[in-house]
Amino acid sequence: MLLCLALALPAAGESLAPKPSTGETAREVPLRDRAWSAYRPFYEYFARFQAEQHKNYSHLRVTLRVVPAEAGVSLEGATVQLVSGSVDQTLKVDPMLGVELPLLKRAYEEDGILRVNRAKGEVVFGTRHSIQVRPEGMYTPEWLKRACQQMLAAKAALNLSHRLSAMGKSCKGVTFHFRAAGSQASVVFRDMTGRDRPLPTQPVKHFPGATEYPVTIATYTFGDWPEQGQLITRTPPVVIDFVIG
Repeated sequence: MLLCLALALPAAGESLAPKPSTGETAREVPLRDRAWSAYRPFYEYFARFQAEQHKNYSHLRVTLRVVPAEAGVSLEGATVQLVSGSVDQTLKVDPMLGVELPLLKRAYEEDGILRVNRAKGEVVFGTRHSIQVRPEGMYTPEWLKRACQQMLAAKAALNLSHRLSAMGKSCKGVTFHFRAAGSQASVVFRDMTGRDRPLPTQPVKHFPGATEYPVTIATYTFGDWPEQGQLITRTPPVVIDFVIG
């Protein structure tokens, strides 16, 4: 397999001087102090994933992760600016999902950078694999298990440390993440008789220690439900994640 980049990429070194930007950001941090990373490694990884997605990872999606490095760092109004010699594009950060990273060959060839309107040391860059959200909102246990297998295969194709961390691990289930609490965060399991049973839900903080971004998750554990049936979401989740154990 071609996927060979670590899930969490280290921030780039301090020697590259970011280029000035004419755009305004929601939180003003001096350019010299902003967190940034090289665009090229992410471009290569996303391009490889995209090339193999239809064959090997059809149930998965990958996004650029920008997460707080410590408690108390807010991502409200956070943006990622893709900057190179001829490219200057601002991308909004979704705290739950991350960033849909565009593949721009010019920015790749010009050795562009990804710059966040947060101070150095406040955020960490990486990649996030999650399950494709289906527009009809219906998922079979078999389909979700296949997505888990694809995710584990992707981890096995990464570097040695990630392969070692995945040894002996298996996918126990999935979690449906909703931005809103209450009745909107509803997932039911419909068995072969047509009976609907709701999945258990719980409110959580998307980032440990954070006071913002309250999330409600519905947990589906493979071993706790019949093998035949269908999971139905009343409203689309923002993210479908994996339960690894």
